[in-house]
Amino acid sequence: MASDGALPALELGEKSVVISGAGLAGSLLACYLRQKGLKVHVLERRSDPRHEAVYAGRSINLALSERGINALRDVGILEDILKITIPMYGRAVHLPGS
Repeated sequence: MASDGALPALELGEKSVVISGAGLAGSLLACYLRQKGLKVHVLERRSDPRHEAVYAGRSINLALSERGINALRDVGILEDILKITIPMYGRAVHLPGS
């Protein structure tokens, strides 16, 4: 979405798809559809959190599960993703006040 709230002009054709949402599922779906030869446009309402001055308490850290690893392998980008990851040898849940 443009800074003025207007949608970008898209060149849609017979084999075009518009995906609303660039989260994990929307991005993965875009990869799968592109592999099938479709022209894919992904629209995201929110700005890129990496470029925000204030994160408003939101984290952009992600844990990658076996299902996620398999999906990334399936679309052919696992090796590229693994180059920018940090191993996580355990997880802990911290309850409020603890």
